[in-house]
Parts: sequence; structure tokens; C-alpha cells
Amino acid sequence: MHLSSLDPLTAPEATGGYVNGMQVERASRLLFINGQLPQTREGRVPEGIEDQCRLAWANLTAVLASTDMDVTNQPGESHDLPRRSGIRPGDGREGARWRS
Repeated sequence: MHLSSLDPLTAPEATGGYVNGMQVERASRLLFINGQLPQTREGRVPEGIEDQCRLAWANLTAVLASTDMDVTNQPGESHDLPRRSGIRPGDGREGARWRS
């Protein structure tokens, strides 16, 4: 088994000891992807929820593309939509969940 951590230059850099994705190879191939923030590599978060969702999906597809995969290769997904005020890039709380 061979593990490869993924941090594509087309997605925001992972923080807090996380990686954007983890690929497992030998005999079969698995890709584990951490939650993708609606944030650019430079740390910018769009104002509107539609643009935030589009950016989070773009970040997800960037990790998939870095392994020659696309959304047809993912078996499932879950979503967590925190309040906009809860996302402060770089403050160490990116993975926390906030409820309205």
C-alpha cells in the first residue's frame, strides 16, 4: 500500500495539520478528501452563499483532478454550511461547525 498526501496548487493550502486529500494505491485506489472550504488559495472567501458553494466544489474537483478522477468517482458526500461569520481563514477554527 502506498499513501500520497495531496495539496494541489489550484485549491487552498490545507491548515491545522490536515491535507486536502489522501490517495491510497496498490491493487485498488482510494482517495480520502477532507472538507473543502469556500476559500481561494490566497485566503479569500466570497460573500454570497452561491459563490461559496461553487468555490468549495471547485476545490473538491481540484483534489479529484490531481489524481485523474472526477465527481463520477466519488461514492458520496456530506455538506456543512456554517454561518459566514464563522469562517475566518487561518484562525485555527476552520473545521469547527456552527449552528444558526
